[in-house]
Amino acid sequence: MTERQLRDALHELADAVERSDLAASAWAGAQRRRIRRRRVTAVVGATTVAVALAVVTYIRLPAERATLRPPVNSPIASAQPSVAVAPGREEEASLPYTDSPLPRSVKLSANAPQLSKNPLTRGLALFESWNELSSPPPVQVLGDDGRLRELDQMHLAWVAGPDGNRRLPLSSGSLAPDGTRAAFPQKDEIVLVDLRTGAARTLPLRGFNQLVTWSSGSDLLLVSQGSGTALLTVATGAVDHSGASTPGWGAAFLDAPTWADLRDDGTVAVTSAGSLPAVAGERVPHLGQWWGGAFASGGLVARGAFSTDLEAVGVTTNHPQMVVVVDVAHPATSRMLAFDWTGRSKGCCAALGWFGGHTVLVSSEDGSGLTRVLAWDLDTGAVSRITEVVGATTISLASLVR
Repeated sequence: MTERQLRDALHELADAVERSDLAASAWAGAQRRRIRRRRVTAVVGATTVAVALAVVTYIRLPAERATLRPPVNSPIASAQPSVAVAPGREEEASLPYTDSPLPRSVKLSANAPQLSKNPLTRGLALFESWNELSSPPPVQVLGDDGRLRELDQMHLAWVAGPDGNRRLPLSSGSLAPDGTRAAFPQKDEIVLVDLRTGAARTLPLRGFNQLVTWSSGSDLLLVSQGSGTALLTVATGAVDHSGASTPGWGAAFLDAPTWADLRDDGTVAVTSAGSLPAVAGERVPHLGQWWGGAFASGGLVARGAFSTDLEAVGVTTNHPQMVVVVDVAHPATSRMLAFDWTGRSKGCCAALGWFGGHTVLVSSEDGSGLTRVLAWDLDTGAVSRITEVVGATTISLASLVR
C-alpha cells in the first residue's frame, strides 16, 4: 500500500468513528496496531509519519491520556456516584451478624463502677446517651474484658458552636484507635482521659472545638473548629493551624501528618502539617450538609451527611440521610448508602470508622430506643449487624481488628 492509499484509508476510518466513541475507538485501534506490529518487520519512515499525523489529527487524545487505557465503565470514568439504599429500620433487626470484638448487645448501666477505681487495659467503645438535663450525661467505656465503667475524673459541658446549637461532648472520633485514651472537645480546650488510669488533663485550644479525630498511632488529634482544622500533638500540646483556612468542619487523617478536610461546599482539601491546603476541583454530588466525624481508609474517607436532591428507590423522606465514602482523588465518584429516616431523629445515621479496608461501620438509631452498629461491605454491598445498644446513644469505637 502506498503512502497516499494509507492516508485515504485512515481518513475513511476516522470519518466512520462516532465522536462519543473516540476513546473506545482509540483503545481498539491501539490494540489492532499492537497486533499488526508483531506481524510487520519493517515500516517505511514516511509511512510512519503519515500514520502518526492521521492519528493525532483525528483521534485528538488529551495530553493526560498519552498512554492509552481501556475506556472501562468505572465510577471514575463516568464521574457518577454509586448509590445504595440501606435496609429499612424495621428490617435491621433481622440482619445477620458479623463477628467482632464487641458483644452483640450492650445495655448501659446507671450504676456502672468508676473508671478511676476499676482501670482497664483497652477500651473498645465509648457511649453517651442523650438527655434533657442541664449537664451532659456521663460517658461509659466498654473494656476488652466486657465490663462497663463510668469516666469519673472529668467535668464536661455541652459542646456549643458559634450558631448556638449544642451537642454531646462525646463525638464519634473521641476514642483513640489503640483504645487507651479518649478526647473530648470543649470550648477553648480539649479534655484527655487515660482510660488505663481514669486520670484526666486538659490541653488549651482556643475556639469552638466541635469534633476530634485521632491519628492511627493515637498520638495526634485533628480538632474541627468550624472555621478550620487544628492539628494537636497530644504529648506536648503543640498546635498546627495549617488547616485553619479551610472552611467547614470534619477531617480525617490519610497518612499522618496529612489529612483530608471534607468541606461544606463538597470539595476536599488535603493538608500536610506546615503547608497550605490543596483543594480538589471535583465536588461530592447530592451533598447538603456533612454530619458527624470522618474516618479514612487509604484514600477513602467515610462520613455521614444529609442530601439536598438525592432520589433513590426505597427512600421516601426529603433530604435523606446517608453515609458517604469519598474517594479523595475523585470526589465526584463517591459511594453513598442512603437511609429512609421516617420515624428517626436528625443525625440518626453516622459513620463510626472502618472494619478492615473496605467495610464501613455505621451508627443507626432506629427511633424506638435502640442504636445499632452496622457494617456496610463496599465489596459486596451487604449490610449486617455488629452490635445493638439500648437507648439513643452516641458511640465512638476503637480500632476493631478483623
